[in-house]
Amino acid sequence: MFVPRRFAFSLFGILSLGLAGCASSSSSSTASVLPEVAIAPLCEYTPFGPLDPYRVPYWKKHLKDSAADFSFVLELDGPVGAGGATIHYDLAGDAVAGVHFMNLSPNPLVLPAGATGAEVSVDLIPSGEFYHERLLALELGAVTGATLHAKSHRAELWIRPSVDPPT
Repeated sequence: MFVPRRFAFSLFGILSLGLAGCASSSSSSTASVLPEVAIAPLCEYTPFGPLDPYRVPYWKKHLKDSAADFSFVLELDGPVGAGGATIHYDLAGDAVAGVHFMNLSPNPLVLPAGATGAEVSVDLIPSGEFYHERLLALELGAVTGATLHAKSHRAELWIRPSVDPPT
């Protein structure tokens, strides 16, 4: 018996192949796919100037300590499942807690079912003294109820003093 074939074409080639008039058999899987968690870019770099339409995401930012508060935004590519999610993180670098910043977020972060994001908030402390820039790096650690993005799991905030250097 002859069965006509159906093809769909585009500029990029064949999109789909199938048999015309045949019922498709779709298999349903009971395994759920966990959402992937990543740190949102802290800024965008435009290699050819501010009017350049090409934007490169960048996970590094410089702020003066007088900026008050700052939040690292965590994005999930889908909603958290019914069991929720837990995200452990580490604030590393040479910035000292209580001197250069205060962590305002619980560790680990506990996300309820249906959540699509979270924030790690820090309060920058202006010291009134000059010091060299201090690094505050957010590194995502163990995650349950989601998976960790392979590349976007570290972001750097460089804290600058708001006081001019001594002369």
